[in-house]
Amino acid sequence: MMKKTRFYHPAPCFYLALTLCCWCWTAQAQDYDQAKAVVLGMTTTLLDKLNENIDLYRQDETELFALVESIIVPAVNMEAMSKTVLGRHAAAMTTKQKLDFQAAFKNMLIKSYSKTLFLLSDIRITYLTPETVPKNNKYQIIKTEVTTDDGKPPMRVDYIVLNKEQWQILDLIVDGLSLLKQFRESFSSEINEAGVDALITRLQNLDL
Repeated sequence: MMKKTRFYHPAPCFYLALTLCCWCWTAQAQDYDQAKAVVLGMTTTLLDKLNENIDLYRQDETELFALVESIIVPAVNMEAMSKTVLGRHAAAMTTKQKLDFQAAFKNMLIKSYSKTLFLLSDIRITYLTPETVPKNNKYQIIKTEVTTDDGKPPMRVDYIVLNKEQWQILDLIVDGLSLLKQFRESFSSEINEAGVDALITRLQNLDL
């Protein structure tokens, strides 16, 4: 007796695969859009607020620092950023040392970022469209190009945005150089030579 051969129509399999691909692409696109919204919201709000009261912020650094902190801190994962910068040294630090370092590092970033804003004029940020849809739901790279009216070439600034409970900025890649990597190398040498407490004290007393 001959066995009957079953033939399966390829259409259902094709449409199932197509549906899964579309779902994955949509999810990945949503991840990218959410990460981009964090960067876009932070930069747009900051520049708009700055331009609204530029004279005030030029005269009063305290007001400027307060503005930058209120906008940047919610968009940045300072805990993860500090941990990345400390690297292997974090394992040997007390909880108090970690918190003190995080606070001092945050204040340093706010002050240096605030003063950098006044060194640049007529800042324009262009968001570059990714060549492919990012496939990582843990972090996204938001690529931008910053131009000013001082005649200098455009500067590439890419934001590494981490998804840990919510999308927040972890690192900035400025013209190919990681901000956190540079700090990690510099701070590691300083900790090896003078200790972590000396580093914390220097950052706390830093006058930019």
